[in-house]
Amino acid sequence: MPSLSPPRFSAGLSLLLCCLLALACPPRPGDDQLVEAADGPSASDAQGDGAVDPCEAIGDADGDGVCDDDDRCPMGDDRSDSDGDGVADACDPCPADSPDDSDGDGVCDRQDACPGANDQQDADSDGIPDACAPCADGSAGEAFSGGMAGCPGRVEARDRASLCGPRFSVCSAATWVARRDGAVPEAHYWTDDLLRYDYESLSGEGYLCSVSTEGAFACPEDNPMKVCASESDALGNRCYGLNCGFRSFEPNEYFGGCDVDTDTAGSLCCPL
Repeated sequence: MPSLSPPRFSAGLSLLLCCLLALACPPRPGDDQLVEAADGPSASDAQGDGAVDPCEAIGDADGDGVCDDDDRCPMGDDRSDSDGDGVADACDPCPADSPDDSDGDGVCDRQDACPGANDQQDADSDGIPDACAPCADGSAGEAFSGGMAGCPGRVEARDRASLCGPRFSVCSAATWVARRDGAVPEAHYWTDDLLRYDYESLSGEGYLCSVSTEGAFACPEDNPMKVCASESDALGNRCYGLNCGFRSFEPNEYFGGCDVDTDTAGSLCCPL
């Protein structure tokens, strides 16, 4: 009778049978490489370097720790947001302002020269946006302290407000005195007051004069006194009676007026 030999199985079949029967098969050299080759690298370690990196399979081009498919600012660090507006600094046109550009003129709020209006509109290219210019024509006029400006023109007193920009109004006489700061006006300007005058003749020649709303005398047709330093300015406005003080004869605050023909002037304009 032929002798019986135990059945022989290949190494691969032995491993399969052990796994199917849930037998505790001892690991053999090379088994872990076989499993890894079948299953592929771990999803959290795509490079097989042992370090867990959720972006290894997707990528993080800018190195900010945010995977490329969720990266709101591919050119910079999503975590750097100085103004807290939800836009990373590298992708924020105004990284120091939130909101960035309230009036939509392309100028960040912190640098905006004329908030609420278009900084780009500057008809005379003087650096002052038209909407924030002291004078209605968009110009800066003759500058005085405190934002006061002399806006040249030839208008009657009733039209004096027409020379001031949209964010300015005609200054009072008291404001002219307070903000003149020693300056001598280059042109003739209306104030917002209906100024009358008082005067005192000097022995020999000359006189002293002052202006106020309670003065004893009025100019023809009740036109008010105005600011002027000469009998005529470059635009042809005229002043009769010069070098008057305000509410007193001294000091000279450069008030005058009373043109007997057509009484015109520019306007002193102050920020609203």
